[in-house]
Amino acid sequence: MTLEKFTHDPRARCMDDTASGVYVNANQQSDIFVLYLQSGGWCWDEGSCKTRCQKRPRYCSSNSWSAQEKMDGIFSNDPTKSPVAKANKFYLKYCTSDAHMGARTSSAFGFRTPFRGQHTVRAALHLMVNKYGLGKKGRTHTLLFGGASAGSRGAMVHLDYVDGILRELGAPNVRTRGFLDSPYWIDKDPLTSFDLREVTKKVYAVARISRVLPEPCTKKYAGEEWKCAFAEFRLPFMRTPYMMIASQFDWYQLWKLMGISHQPRTSRELEYTAEFAEHTRNGMLKLADNAPTGSVFYSMACYSHATSQQSQFYTTMSNGVTMSQALARFLNLPMGIGVPRVNVDTCSQSSSKLVCGVCASTDVWPSATLRSLG
Repeated sequence: MTLEKFTHDPRARCMDDTASGVYVNANQQSDIFVLYLQSGGWCWDEGSCKTRCQKRPRYCSSNSWSAQEKMDGIFSNDPTKSPVAKANKFYLKYCTSDAHMGARTSSAFGFRTPFRGQHTVRAALHLMVNKYGLGKKGRTHTLLFGGASAGSRGAMVHLDYVDGILRELGAPNVRTRGFLDSPYWIDKDPLTSFDLREVTKKVYAVARISRVLPEPCTKKYAGEEWKCAFAEFRLPFMRTPYMMIASQFDWYQLWKLMGISHQPRTSRELEYTAEFAEHTRNGMLKLADNAPTGSVFYSMACYSHATSQQSQFYTTMSNGVTMSQALARFLNLPMGIGVPRVNVDTCSQSSSKLVCGVCASTDVWPSATLRSLG
């Protein structure tokens, strides 16, 4: 995939005021377009933002981005591994530190252009329409709009607004569908002082994300509008069909909620992990009962998080189905024939085998280096 930086929109900037951009692999013969938002955490105050940009500068600046990028999983060019192998594929890089949600127009914490995620998403869609023909050519296109981790949380809040943006850009003939890999943060008290709910409140305030939060949700949670950027509260209001991927043992959330660097092993850690898994599993089943028509749910009983751009996309299984096959089912492609709409592991757990899914060899509690990328 080849990097194209945004030169057409001066608002689509990274934290350090360098131009953001997107990696592109176009195929003008395909009617399917994929826009996938990169993962990478976020920041919410001066300390977290300065630490982030010092330790992980590629998430705050485009200066070190390579001209070419090669990825696996959903981006594989092998049709046996990815049902969108031949699609027009766009990978939106992440350097705004706001889960692609923000619309701040002033400086903050010593950064000139922080929290511009809404602008980079719009810049990517503008490029896809005006250079690569999304919604043009006189025929209907399918746009798979999504991402992983922070990217999927951003895609979650934008999804219902994408069709409106495309109409503004002169591309009304697009069927938009969501692809949300690991956005499902749950409403659960942590065992440590780090609370994902409190962090979301702070990002909501500082990044100014209210414009992409739906009115029915903000009315329900008046005075707590931040909840509409938090998956367990936001997803029941979704109008656009989407595919959801949520590990019942999402190591990123468990790591943050329990404050541990090791795989859960004490009785309290194991109990908390089992409660987390049950909460996630029940949440998926409840969402599936009320989701927009055609939505697909995929929840594996594995230590996993945001693996759709890795080999786990076509190797990990939930009830005998891979993520790749579930996506084909979602898009009504041949690989998905016979695949159920809801694939939620309900395997038997025990104290000796808590994680009971058919997991890839790479679905393990990660090293400290890998956790830093969540």
